[in-house]
Amino acid sequence: MLLVVNYRWNGTNGNDWKGQLNGADAGGYYEYLPALFIRHDLDRLKPELGFVRNQDERQVIKYPPGVAVLLFPFFELGHLLAWAGNFETSGYSEPYLKCVSLAAIFYLGLGLLALRKLLLLLNIKEGVIAVVLLLLVLGTNLGYYAVIKSGMSHVYSFAIIACFIYCIVSYFERSKPRYFVGAALFLAIALLIRPTNVVIILMLPFAAGSFSRLNFFFNNRKVFAIAAIIFLMVWSIQLISWHHQSGSWWVWAYKGEGFYFFHPEILNVLFSFRKGFFLYTPLALISLVGLLPLYKMNRTKFYALVVTLTFAIYLISAWWCWSYQDSFGMRPFIDYYSLFGILLALLLNGLSSLISKIIVYTLCLFCMLLNLVQSYQYYKGIIHPFCMNEEKYKYVFLKTNEKYVNCLGGNIDLQPYSTRELQLIHSYVNDYEKEVADFTNGEISDMGFCGEPQSHCCHYSDRNEFGTELSIKPESAKVVSGIGVSTLHEVLFAKIELKRYETSFNSSSGALLAIDITSDKSEYYNAIPLNDTPSEEAGKWKKYNYTFEIPKPLSPNGVIKIYVWNRGKKDFYIDDFKVQIFKLFP
Repeated sequence: MLLVVNYRWNGTNGNDWKGQLNGADAGGYYEYLPALFIRHDLDRLKPELGFVRNQDERQVIKYPPGVAVLLFPFFELGHLLAWAGNFETSGYSEPYLKCVSLAAIFYLGLGLLALRKLLLLLNIKEGVIAVVLLLLVLGTNLGYYAVIKSGMSHVYSFAIIACFIYCIVSYFERSKPRYFVGAALFLAIALLIRPTNVVIILMLPFAAGSFSRLNFFFNNRKVFAIAAIIFLMVWSIQLISWHHQSGSWWVWAYKGEGFYFFHPEILNVLFSFRKGFFLYTPLALISLVGLLPLYKMNRTKFYALVVTLTFAIYLISAWWCWSYQDSFGMRPFIDYYSLFGILLALLLNGLSSLISKIIVYTLCLFCMLLNLVQSYQYYKGIIHPFCMNEEKYKYVFLKTNEKYVNCLGGNIDLQPYSTRELQLIHSYVNDYEKEVADFTNGEISDMGFCGEPQSHCCHYSDRNEFGTELSIKPESAKVVSGIGVSTLHEVLFAKIELKRYETSFNSSSGALLAIDITSDKSEYYNAIPLNDTPSEEAGKWKKYNYTFEIPKPLSPNGVIKIYVWNRGKKDFYIDDFKVQIFKLFP
């Protein structure tokens, strides 16, 4: 792993280390450290930062401080190296970001060590343990998030949860108070990283081995009191952070986001081509066979682990953004990989016949190789970061050639969180048979080329770089469902449909679908490849669907422009251009 990190630092371009904190999540986890220890402005954060939320006219970091707590020693090391090497001591220069990489590798090692010790307590063979640890790193997205996305929270959660389970199992096995205190410490840190990690408490019956032994958990009141005090002291870091930033002891920093507890997307989370956990990490599906030997070994442990995984799946699936946006695979499950490691170890440890070993180990090897290929694909942009589907998955399956880099287009943003049904405020359909308000049509052509000369469509060619365009202005907006719409300042969601016809193979491959929102200045712009996948045939109409989240409130005088940009200046046609704009209620 260190060799991989070194390559990322000094490989093809020598500056991949700059991407350690790319994205709002990683930046938000880390921001506590430079804000508190360098700039001393944790209570005066810039509201335009993507991870800052307004709270009573003050700004609060959206993300919990657990990752920052774990990064603190490495942050101090980076600060020392920056000072000694005459780098900028801002918290974001090269030494700091490289130390974030080292932190992720350290906590990966800590998690694997804790899991190894836990598996030894469960009487798993040393050879099997070595295989399980190797498979978890190379056969799942754990290794990717430890090396490439080291600023994200998942490798840290994995380590701390593994340490918690090891400590609580050791407490019941060895009756030593220090393990109970350690479990309380790791539980508090796990909740500081991600509050949903609270589900690991359900592993207590697993650790006890029987429900009757759970009484032992509370018997030593002195130890229990000490553990409770340590837990509260550590977790109070969150309360202190909220109060320091906002003046309130309790803050819902995820304003505008939430859970759909009555509509969890369980099937999509587990099996969809977009991000399905078992599709992108099939090793986890194989590991579930380990429930069979666990059931035979100890039914209390079996039920406890099943219940813990069930609640974890439910919480992950109930989050409004069930795909977790830009991610390789279903990243929230990384936190619970120690549980899948237990099951995989029990499965491999229980294999007796040569045939069963050959079959299972071959499947595990295939899963590892598939994960390594897909990790490379995701890193290079061959796998789309957030809107894969079955067609795209099949098109790039096991492809690593440079021609597949960034070849996928389309855009399917998830409907943003809303406390009630979205409200349709604009609806336009242009079939190019007549003038449509707010549309600029470009060059209109009859459809004789496809045997329908009585019908019309929009023609793009080398002389028509920009054709059809929809401009939605407040003063000209229609009334939809009885609602007046001077509401472009609201948070909006757009659904777009159109049909595309290519006159020659891949003639629309360079075309983009763009949303451009302007008022006195440009406020938002997003342009994505028109085609989901490169064409495999020409001379047919193909229907496309897109959804866009317009991620921030817009000025009252803002204008939404939606258009197709023929960047490649080649021949193709567009028809049945439909646009719907919805208002959200976050």
